[in-house]
Amino acid sequence: MRNILLIIILLSAAVLSTSCATASVSSSLPSDAKTQTADAPDLLFSDWEYRGFGRELPGWVSAFFEGGTDAVRAACSAYEGKDILVISASGGNADQADSALVEKLTNGPSHAGYVLTESIWVRLNREKEKALYSGDAYVSLCLYVKQQKP
Repeated sequence: MRNILLIIILLSAAVLSTSCATASVSSSLPSDAKTQTADAPDLLFSDWEYRGFGRELPGWVSAFFEGGTDAVRAACSAYEGKDILVISASGGNADQADSALVEKLTNGPSHAGYVLTESIWVRLNREKEKALYSGDAYVSLCLYVKQQKP
């Protein structure tokens, strides 16, 4: 039951948007990930969840890969001064990365007091970042914000 609840939460968070600015890279990229990778090997991401449906890459995602949660707070005013947590897991494809993330969330430490704000998977383009995830190209991420006590 807990796994089903986590999956429902992950899916519902995927459709929510945050007030953080989205990255503008999506409008200038070719739609074919293979073409994009070949044409722009310096880009951090070659694909992300729902990109084919017009979803822009949330600004917090690039910021996280560039500098962790401190960079997310600096790049996104919605998270400035807030206690945030980003949890990630990787896999050989998006489904494997999502499954690894659900497993990590289910069997990992408790995130009591944090609220899931958004989740997304991305396909890493550069070898430097892939090396951080044991060579896996796909990474699923969840962004949590600590609840403020009333």
